[in-house]
Amino acid sequence: MQTVIATAQSPWLVSTSQLKSWDKCKKQFFYKNILKTHWLTTQKNFTLGKAVHKLMDYQARGLPLENLVVEARQDIQETYLALEQHPLAHATVVANEWSFNVPFPLPATNTTTEKATHHVWLTGRVDRIVKTLTNTPATEPFYWIVDWKTGTAVPPEFKQAWQTRLYLYAIWEARQQLGLPSTVRIEQLGFAYVEVKPKRKQPIKVYEVLYTEADHQQTKADLTHTIGAMLMAQTFELPPTCPDTYCPFGTICGIAPPETEQLTLLPLPNKPVRNRKKRKTLPAENSLPVESTSLTLGLEAPEAPSPFDWF
Repeated sequence: MQTVIATAQSPWLVSTSQLKSWDKCKKQFFYKNILKTHWLTTQKNFTLGKAVHKLMDYQARGLPLENLVVEARQDIQETYLALEQHPLAHATVVANEWSFNVPFPLPATNTTTEKATHHVWLTGRVDRIVKTLTNTPATEPFYWIVDWKTGTAVPPEFKQAWQTRLYLYAIWEARQQLGLPSTVRIEQLGFAYVEVKPKRKQPIKVYEVLYTEADHQQTKADLTHTIGAMLMAQTFELPPTCPDTYCPFGTICGIAPPETEQLTLLPLPNKPVRNRKKRKTLPAENSLPVESTSLTLGLEAPEAPSPFDWF
């Protein structure tokens, strides 16, 4: 397979999603980012997150939200109101719903050119960047990269997650574009996941990651190694076992998730059977009518069968 190299005509945009796919499964990375195979997904699972993020966007702009919140679904109301009460939602906004494209200097190799290295970009979208004097390790202004978590869970190893590391690296490199003061130090930057799950009746949890120059250089080295491997890859092998139960490519990659390999259909429940009334038998010619017989024996006449008895 031909090596894919970023050029001036087709810059390589490296996102958190690509890095996670590469670490998780090279074949998944191949389908999603080389072949550009996209599967249709239901938008129902994203309704809550999109609605809450939009409300938080309006809140950062200072727009009136009372009518929108009242008309929103109950889970959307509860999630937004929980986030809106957190101190980070009221800190000074530096950037809101900010999309970034930051050039990444990839060293030249035998298969790349010096020109190509200038067209690798880190890309993403930040929920919010705020300046605050609260919950900081020092008395000077502190800048938080905030990620509202309303649906997907915070990564288990969130300090080493690609989203955390790529966003911290990119924002620090773009600090002048953001208008941060020239005197700001890297130790004044951090990342905060703000997780809210109203259905579980749990209080808001905040997962904080502080940043240092050593962290910045380590992230740069790891990005250089990983992006270089992505650019020079000739083959995209499957892992020993499927790491993603919900991967849409499980039916075509040759390694279906264990849950789907032994899929069995559950038996349908038996349909309840109603007690149907027996039909009346015609009386013999010499016998009395049914009504006369019932009156003679002192019994009530049986009701006529209802057509609903058959359903």
